[in-house]
Amino acid sequence: MKPSHSALIAAVLVLAAPALARAQAPAEGWTNDPPPLDQLVAFSQNESELRGAITHYLQDIASIERRYPVLYSPTRNARLRALHEGWRTRLGEIDFADIGRKAAWIM
Repeated sequence: MKPSHSALIAAVLVLAAPALARAQAPAEGWTNDPPPLDQLVAFSQNESELRGAITHYLQDIASIERRYPVLYSPTRNARLRALHEGWRTRLGEIDFADIGRKAAWIM
């Protein structure tokens, strides 16, 4: 006798229930969220000099993408192009020889 579809689904759900419960439980790493501020300060002191600029650049792009949600609209493309050209100009002003070696590794 073949098992019905509903019996198979029920069996899968019974077997998968423990895994689903574990997946929905809060992660152990979140117990200290937000982390202690002294840890954040120590972390930021070891960051790359360019990290702030990179974060700002990514936030600028995300902001434009939220403001202009139509992917191929001329307005969005023009705004992104202007953003990229502005950042390219600013990057030309940086003396990369003065940036610490950790900038290449910590981002």
